[in-house]
Amino acid sequence: MSEERKILTEEEYKNDVKPFYDFDPADGIFVLEESKGVLTINGNEFIVDAKAVIDFRRKASFLFEIFSENSSELSVYMDKLAWTQFGDVKNVPEINVLFKYKNKNVDGQFFVLYVKSVEPYTCKAVFYAQKPSYNTFVAMGDARTNLRKVLLHVMNFTEMCGVQHLCKVTNDKGGCKAIAYAKLMDEGWSVSLKTLLDCKEKEKKLSREGGYQLTHLIEFTKVDNSGFSVKEAETFIDFLDFFMSFSKGNMCRSVCPVGYDENNNIVWKFWNHPGESWKRPMTWVHYTRLEWLVELCPKMYLLWNTECWNSSLRTIIYWYITVNNFDTNIDANIILTYTALERISYEYCVNEKKLISKDGFVKLRGSDNIRMLVSSLGIPVTIPESRESLKIFLPAFADIPHALNAVRNSIVHPDNKNHDKYKKLIVDVHYLGLWYLELAILRLCDYNGWYCNRLKEQRENLEYVPWKKEIDYV
Repeated sequence: MSEERKILTEEEYKNDVKPFYDFDPADGIFVLEESKGVLTINGNEFIVDAKAVIDFRRKASFLFEIFSENSSELSVYMDKLAWTQFGDVKNVPEINVLFKYKNKNVDGQFFVLYVKSVEPYTCKAVFYAQKPSYNTFVAMGDARTNLRKVLLHVMNFTEMCGVQHLCKVTNDKGGCKAIAYAKLMDEGWSVSLKTLLDCKEKEKKLSREGGYQLTHLIEFTKVDNSGFSVKEAETFIDFLDFFMSFSKGNMCRSVCPVGYDENNNIVWKFWNHPGESWKRPMTWVHYTRLEWLVELCPKMYLLWNTECWNSSLRTIIYWYITVNNFDTNIDANIILTYTALERISYEYCVNEKKLISKDGFVKLRGSDNIRMLVSSLGIPVTIPESRESLKIFLPAFADIPHALNAVRNSIVHPDNKNHDKYKKLIVDVHYLGLWYLELAILRLCDYNGWYCNRLKEQRENLEYVPWKKEIDYV
């Protein structure tokens, strides 16, 4: 029986879909690990207690909590550091702080939270382990570590279902339920997306309260079960994060991957924190159509690995999940959406297909470049009549690229004669731009299946991508 059609008891399923971290925090703080650390201040070393934690309160962050007591000398330094952070720093000498956790240097920022400089001495601080984009730390292993399997924790992903790729889970009362359990890829890499049994309940809680919940696991190996390096794993995780984010419609970064060797021993741990807190934005995927992800994943991976598209696809998806948001300034989102479409047009029409020279592209108007792109990809240019507020402007706009260009220019150039006139159109134009972005990415990936057309009513928006001619859906 194929993996998509497994039948397991609840106990068997829990053993198979088992996270390494359950991320069930007390008071919003989840402790990954506790150990001793070494805090060095101006060359003086102090042994401290340290906890590696993820703080899920407000916006999630990964950090080390540092605690020490019965050290009068450390409390003096901490007191000076506190003044450096919060007080008059003119007369405070320079203080250099280094921190090691389990003999590994932690690069980042140090903040004193509490100091008691009289007996009993107590010091509490936090150390944010930082990279340019977000807080991370390699807790076990290094670049030379050889892996056979990696487990990823996925938070806040939508519960999926479908007519395929399900596992039937039975309980001791005779009941059963179907739960998403899909093989996303099976060529080169073998990738499984597994849903936690309580995913539905967690999603309901997220809808009520927001925040963060562990909902899915992703497990990957090489198809031939051969070994691979940490660098290969990190590169592939990067792709999976962008794929899941494009599918969800906002940032959906995997959390705290764990790597195993050929004997199923843990040999690599990477600590980080999730991206955005709970949102469920509109996207091209319908939650009842898990098979759409199964079709797209290997195709997107092929495009991701092409020299022409790797860097650009990453940027375009990042821009997409940034602008797929109606809570922020829609004016700015329209400008960025337009920029993304021009970027795709340049990469496709100039670099990949050689439809026009670089100089020719620069000389064309932005609307002409977008029109050239969508016409080449088989994406409609005609403004759909479903956009009510655009109907009265139909004579003024030749097509969608023209509307995008006109409204974008009215935003960027405040002296534009249509600045006030087009204000009422920005929501509809934002929908058109997002629709174009989704279709362009799907087309570049050679996706030929179904999608959710965000321009139509929810009950009528499941349809084939426009470049697929025959419609035969059951």
